Formats: sequence, C-alpha cells, structure tokens
Amino acid sequence: MGLFGRDSQPSPPISQPSPKAAHSGGPQVEATIIARGTRFEGKLSGATGITIDGELDGTIAISGNLQISVSGRVKATVRARSVSVSGHVTGDIAADEKIQLEESAVVQGDLCSPRILIMEGATLQGKVEMNKPKPVQEKAQASEGPKVNAKNEPPNQKKKK
Repeated sequence: MGLFGRDSQPSPPISQPSPKAAHSGGPQVEATIIARGTRFEGKLSGATGITIDGELDGTIAISGNLQISVSGRVKATVRARSVSVSGHVTGDIAADEKIQLEESAVVQGDLCSPRILIMEGATLQGKVEMNKPKPVQEKAQASEGPKVNAKNEPPNQKKKK
C-alpha cells in the first residue's frame, strides 16, 4: 500500500483528450477532429465543434466552435460561433462570438467578430473588423431568366416599327 492509502502501482498513462468540447463549461458536445496527417478538401459544415490538427483546403461553415491547433494548416473561408487559432490560416475568418489568435498563430486574411483577442507573438496580415458578421446572402438564381420591362420586352432592344 502506498502513501495515503493509494496502491503503489503507477497510474495509467494520460490518454489524448476525447473529442468532447468540455472547455465551454456547458453541456458536453461531440466534436469532429481532423487529425494530424489528414488532408481534407471541400466544404465542411455542421452544428458541432471542429478541431483541426491536419490540413483543410476549402470552406468551413459551422455553428459550433472551431479550434485550429499548432499543427493545423487551413486555406479556407471560415465561419463559426467562435474560432481559436494556434496554427496557420490563409483566408478570412468570421465568428459570431469571438476570434482568438494564440501566440503561435499565423493568419493571412481578414477577421470579423464582436470580440477579437490577439495574443503577443501572433502574426496577422489582414484587417480587423469588430462587428457581428453579416449573414451569408444567397446569390440570385440564374433560373429567374432575363429581366423584362413593363411591355415584356428584354432590355436594350429597340422596338421595331
């Protein structure tokens, strides 16, 4: 028996954190992890948090929190509830609540969020806008066809006599 009633056996090794977003203080929510050595290309969207330890090239649009670790490399337009960057990001970042650039962060792009924290040592090449990001607006669908005037004629066509 060890000191204070503990067994003298060593405690089990500490495992990697589970993909639960426990840092928020609220209920635990599942999170997606893009692991180191993994490369993702395309549009990533969803309602849960995401941690990027690998590489992502494309677009990120999530309603959860985004964490880009020291080993994370992102080339994307990013939109999330909150964003924490410790790695490299090339592209604009918009967050509904907060953007935080850790001391190891390297960002080339614009930041837009009501709260922005840039730690000493972080690198930012872009502009900072401290507002709530504007909602993404849908482009007009091409299926609407050409516009016509009141006489149901296409624009820039002269009326024949």
